[in-house]
Amino acid sequence: MDSDDEKLVKIASEKADILYNIFNDKTINYDAFFTVLLSSNNYERQMIAEEYKSKYSKTIFDEINNKISNKDTKYIITLLFYNYYELDARTIHKALKEGKRNEKPLIQIFASRPSWFLQIVNDEYKRLYGITLKEELAQEKKGDFISFLQCILVTPRLRTCFIKTEKQAGDVVQEIITKGLKKYGTDVDLFKNLFVKNSREDLIYICREFKAIDKKKRNLYDAVDDTVSKTTKELIKAIIFAVVMPSQYFAHLLRKSIEGLGTDEETLSRVLVERHEIDMDFIRNYYKLETKRELIDDIKGDTSGIYQKITVRLASV
Repeated sequence: MDSDDEKLVKIASEKADILYNIFNDKTINYDAFFTVLLSSNNYERQMIAEEYKSKYSKTIFDEINNKISNKDTKYIITLLFYNYYELDARTIHKALKEGKRNEKPLIQIFASRPSWFLQIVNDEYKRLYGITLKEELAQEKKGDFISFLQCILVTPRLRTCFIKTEKQAGDVVQEIITKGLKKYGTDVDLFKNLFVKNSREDLIYICREFKAIDKKKRNLYDAVDDTVSKTTKELIKAIIFAVVMPSQYFAHLLRKSIEGLGTDEETLSRVLVERHEIDMDFIRNYYKLETKRELIDDIKGDTSGIYQKITVRLASV
């Protein structure tokens, strides 16, 4: 073990001690608890969990489950201790296996994750459930939606841009209009290649050119509405959004989780946990552009108690 690793283990061990004392006080000091969690990155939190189990012969997840009563607070803190691949694997399994299939988290994950990331999720899925994600999807009832998920799982998005000229972009758009939008169901592979395989740069180019050519002056995002079944449509639109404008996509998910009747705590929690170390500052800016409001103010207005404290701190990173 080199000196850097030794330092990390030492820090993780010290933070495990702090958490042990917090859990064993008469009342949990959540401010101190959240300071420990959010002063550590995802990898460091996993090390803390390992040290905790090694030193105290109990898992951090058992402590969270036994000592924290609020369901939403318990859920978001648990998420913070999973690595991102395990978090996705568990979310996908819950969406597929707990009652009626919940397509919303499936859309969010498959639309926004690169192929290499999903390959690791595939392996994590097997470690957790004894079957790969690829095998799990093969057991689902077939349809365009599952077919698209399977395609996303096994198809790497191209890194190089093949569209070099406006004419090339126009030719692709004409093919989309004549073979895809007008005949969806007979040429599903065209849609898969367009939305799953093309590079981000090509997809941006195609979206821009589509609006210039389309007789109704729609953007490609809106044109999909008139073409495919509801769930597949939502997946395709999410792919366009997440690939072309990822931070704006997650800002949109946060808005949807907060607005309307009741808060979608699962989506709110997942997005904050997944993105707080990546692009939360951009997400806050896009949220304000979309809503004319501050994300943190909206979270405060829609949540309460300890759950509000942790969500606000995650959104403030």
